[in-house]
Amino acid sequence: MVVVDATYASHTLPLLRSVCAELGLRLVEGDDSDDDATTVFWHSLSNAPYKARRAALRDGQWVSKLWGARRASTKAAVADACGSAAGHPATWVLPRDAPRLAAEASSGWLIVKPADGAKGTGIWLARDAAEVLENMDDKPRVCQRYVADPLLDGAGRKFDLRLYVLLMEAGGDRRAYLCRDGLVRSCARPYAPPDASNRDERTIHLCNTAVNSNACKTGLAEFVADGGGLRRPALAACAAEAAAALWASLDGERRRRPARPGKNAFQLFGFDVLLDAAGAAHLLEINCNPSMRVDDDPQAPFSPDRRTVSPLDERVKRKALGGALSLVLGLGADHAAWWDELPPAPRASFFD
Repeated sequence: MVVVDATYASHTLPLLRSVCAELGLRLVEGDDSDDDATTVFWHSLSNAPYKARRAALRDGQWVSKLWGARRASTKAAVADACGSAAGHPATWVLPRDAPRLAAEASSGWLIVKPADGAKGTGIWLARDAAEVLENMDDKPRVCQRYVADPLLDGAGRKFDLRLYVLLMEAGGDRRAYLCRDGLVRSCARPYAPPDASNRDERTIHLCNTAVNSNACKTGLAEFVADGGGLRRPALAACAAEAAAALWASLDGERRRRPARPGKNAFQLFGFDVLLDAAGAAHLLEINCNPSMRVDDDPQAPFSPDRRTVSPLDERVKRKALGGALSLVLGLGADHAAWWDELPPAPRASFFD
């Protein structure tokens, strides 16, 4: 029987328990763990236990974190890896790129984000580069060209997409997959282009669930079915381009911090994508630890025993988590049918 060690699964644990039961996998944790019998070690954080596990991984065993992924998927690292790619808004890493920002963005709205921020904290809009530079300090930030003509949902609200992407590598061979279901996260209020009167209205401009609410989300599958203006080929192309950039960023991180990766590793990422009015997809950022919480109040303190769930989150994230395990283990389960393989990435040289 396939054994999944969930000792370090953290907030993923409740859903992981349910998915393992559905797939017929044995889940163990804590004192019940048996390293020799374990097939998958699930780690939600790149911490000391993960590093020890990666170093001790044997043939036939998997760990759920790619070495170097946390640093390789930061806003700054992704901006550098994507460069001027068509699916990535023009981005400047501050304070490093301040001279280039001044030269390239003398007009037009910009959005400024903390380099290591999450849940929409610390984000603000600026009229132009001059305003950004006037308010710049030594803290690392990322500045992006604001997409001022977003595609709107049926209620006239701006939205973004949380796409789930699986990256896996074994013996240097790499694969990437895109889940066909995901989350459509709308703002709480109708959209209006940024101006002096609404620039600070976060529920108009920021789509994060932490800024708005669970009630502002819907599923990607039904959004597409309802003709929401989404083009799957455009999403797949954007995800493929972003996955290739992430592999490149991983390679760069591994060259900077040499260490031998574990033999078999995979990781589930959240790619946040915005569509403009023409239907073009823009990668906003990559989340290396997307929430697998399915409770109905993501703002409440996490409890592994919480029983009130969001049906939407449970459905979508079950496909994401169950599909990831099915693909990694070759189970051929129904969950894997929701995933499409993306174009292959270059073979890694770290195992040669």
